[in-house]
Amino acid sequence: MVAIKHELDTVQQVKEEIEELREYVDRLEEHTHRRKLRLLEQGLTFFLSYAILAAVLGMLQFGYNTGVINAPQGNIENFMKDVYKKRYGEDLNDDSVEMLYSIAVSIFAIGGMLGGFGGGMVANKFGRKGGLLLNNVLGISGACLMWCTKIANSYEMLFFGRFIIGVNCDSDFTLTKVSRAMHRHSLANVSTVVRLPTSAIKEKYKAWRKYKRTGLNTSLVPMYISEISPLNLRGGLGTVNQLAVTVGLLLSQVLGIEQILGTNDGWPLLLGLAVCPALLQLVLLPICPESPRYLLITKQWEEEARKALRRLRASNAVEEDIEEMRAEERAQQAEASISMMQLICSPTLRAPLVIGIVMQLSQQLSGINAVSKII
Repeated sequence: MVAIKHELDTVQQVKEEIEELREYVDRLEEHTHRRKLRLLEQGLTFFLSYAILAAVLGMLQFGYNTGVINAPQGNIENFMKDVYKKRYGEDLNDDSVEMLYSIAVSIFAIGGMLGGFGGGMVANKFGRKGGLLLNNVLGISGACLMWCTKIANSYEMLFFGRFIIGVNCDSDFTLTKVSRAMHRHSLANVSTVVRLPTSAIKEKYKAWRKYKRTGLNTSLVPMYISEISPLNLRGGLGTVNQLAVTVGLLLSQVLGIEQILGTNDGWPLLLGLAVCPALLQLVLLPICPESPRYLLITKQWEEEARKALRRLRASNAVEEDIEEMRAEERAQQAEASISMMQLICSPTLRAPLVIGIVMQLSQQLSGINAVSKII
């Protein structure tokens, strides 16, 4: 009887412990739910808007320099012919002129590829804001070289300026769309966590982190905007990058018409105006804080990260943001690398991969790039 009573007491004790554990789990879930709701209630403050405006000037540079070379094509080709005749005393045939102009256009992309390789190192060594500030030195140098092309009677200076401005713009723009899409699948994104099973979330997160290490660090502007934005605004504010590119492209086309700067005397100034966004960013950006995620995760400067968040959120209640970044850091440390073969073979990742490829192919095959950037 004593043994039976002892067993009953043990069972009762276990039941009480289970009940206490359930209450603890309920309290933890309620706390987590309240924390997520507070994250979702964060709004767009004045200082956050200012920081985003200062950052997207880099994207404006990309859009402007992508389209600015097209409108004055005839003027630039005539300039190349004149320079060649002054140097060598003979006319340059049409095929050679087209080749030189093609070099001026395409060397922008070559500089962009080289800029992409060094962007990650710059972002991690100097920070997101520091990298953008240093990047403006390239932007100003390239714009000044293009501006002085006609004064120096050197189309080689145009090539060199376009190359430097390509390095500058790629450091701002590489894979912007992918950055926005992948950030929407971050573990910190509440809607994704609700819709997907845990295994799928982890797999998507690992794929995103792997991709980020190999390419997205070259995208300084989208990275900075994403890391300073609150959770509920991150997706929407990510679209500002592409908007700035489009505005820059439109601005270059409008200024390039013959009635404004698309003339034999005006096209050097048209190319040189690319210096304006870079100079403006150099003035505005130093006031902005560094990325809190960079300060906390990369540099391990927690107090500096808190100060940056207080300025961006206009509030002292930043614990939820700090906890979100710490959760991302823990997930980053616990992640396993994923190979290209695993990316292709995984049913969870293969469908988004195919969708992304088809969307990019559709954009290219539609001819929109030829319409918006060349014609």
